[in-house]
Amino acid sequence: GRAPGGVNGTGGGAFVGTQDKALFSRVRFLANSSTNGGGGLGLSDSGSGGATVTLEDCEFEGNLAEGALGGGGLYSYY
Repeated sequence: GRAPGGVNGTGGGAFVGTQDKALFSRVRFLANSSTNGGGGLGLSDSGSGGATVTLEDCEFEGNLAEGALGGGGLYSYY
């Protein structure tokens, strides 16, 4: 996956927004990229109840965050 530019440009493999809930079980985040942060997985918390994420037996490999935010595998911002 690839997250393009724009407002956030985060979460190349997956993005979980504010107040959203997600469960990832046995997911392999492989070779994803983003133009900002969270090449594999991006999580959002804008102060009104953040994202809730459960990761069970997941792998992050070869993900890339091209922007200044970083977090090649995973990035959570507030």
